[in-house]
Amino acid sequence: GMLSRRSLIDMDKKKIIMVDHNEKSQAVDGIDDAEILEIIDHHKLGSIETIAPVYFRNQPVGCTATIVYQMYCENEIEIEPNIAGLLCSAIISDTLMFRSPTCTALDKQAAEALAAIAKINFARLGVGNIEVVNDDAEHFIAGYNGEKIDCIYIDPARRNAEKKVFLFQDCSPDVMSMLSLLCKMSRTLVIKASPLFDVDEAFRLFDKCGGLAVETLSVDDECKELLISIETDREYTKRSKVTIIRKGDIRKFFFNFEERKAMVSAIPGNDAVKYLLIPDVAFYKSRTIPDLMSCYFPGIEYSFLAEAGIVLTADNPDCFPGKVYAVLAEMPYKPKRIKAYLKSEGIVRATLLKRGFPLQPGQARKILGLKEGDDAVIVLAENTFFHVNPL
Repeated sequence: GMLSRRSLIDMDKKKIIMVDHNEKSQAVDGIDDAEILEIIDHHKLGSIETIAPVYFRNQPVGCTATIVYQMYCENEIEIEPNIAGLLCSAIISDTLMFRSPTCTALDKQAAEALAAIAKINFARLGVGNIEVVNDDAEHFIAGYNGEKIDCIYIDPARRNAEKKVFLFQDCSPDVMSMLSLLCKMSRTLVIKASPLFDVDEAFRLFDKCGGLAVETLSVDDECKELLISIETDREYTKRSKVTIIRKGDIRKFFFNFEERKAMVSAIPGNDAVKYLLIPDVAFYKSRTIPDLMSCYFPGIEYSFLAEAGIVLTADNPDCFPGKVYAVLAEMPYKPKRIKAYLKSEGIVRATLLKRGFPLQPGQARKILGLKEGDDAVIVLAENTFFHVNPL
């Protein structure tokens, strides 16, 4: 077909409704190229700009879920119990069990109605020893002289006025400048880090702080969070945790850091490759793929392509946390030889997976004469070509 300037002008944009925020710095990536349909919020007005007028609903209540509840009522839409439970929990959390100075009578009324639908006794969720402190984090911590706190949870702001940031010294509050004080005043310190943050850097920064664990969390093969947990009263140890959530199913994996060097240096070879395994991205992110194989699949010999994050085996492991492919053919990446193989197999269209491979998929397709399609699955890993079949 033809592509003209009119095609670009009329191009469909992603449609977005901004909920619980109205500032560009807090929005998803690509907000400038999206079409904003509505904004539902309870915060102060921010810097967002729209091309056309939009529906904007901003109310001085303690939680945006209160506004969402009102919209259900105004449109006479029945609220399902599971949705009511989520909305009620949001109100309880945002208003600190109605103790926050931003809480209003509307929040309480909405929570009571939602609790009735969800059959939640939210009074039981409350505790009597909550003290709400509205203060700058650095100022509060510097002046704290009370008893040791059981747990401090820190979720540093990872955006400034211009861009996303992920180094702790660039976030607010600056955890690194307060680390010694935080460890002295708490038994457990939990820090939420950007999924872009390097796991080895986390182990380096918090070295010798106590019982140190770094947990990598993924949802449907997408890395979402990195949680750094320090038990300050324990002797110094290092552990890696991996939590993966796939279609609602949660699986957890634990690795002792002290054993990792022995595991990584003792990777057995495997000449009879029958299966290609791509572990969940959380294992690649946390650099625990060899640990996964050694700890959870000790009877299976494997070869590990470190740059690609791929495991090659002769056996198909049960309940493997990732994708498993049967290997139909394997050969070095030599275009002439690969093209001859593709021709002999009648493969013209294929799904192309690139892992640690120097060329972009489009370049590789052009060189190999492949069109997009689902006739076959091809994996290009490091300098090797694999023709595989998903299991």
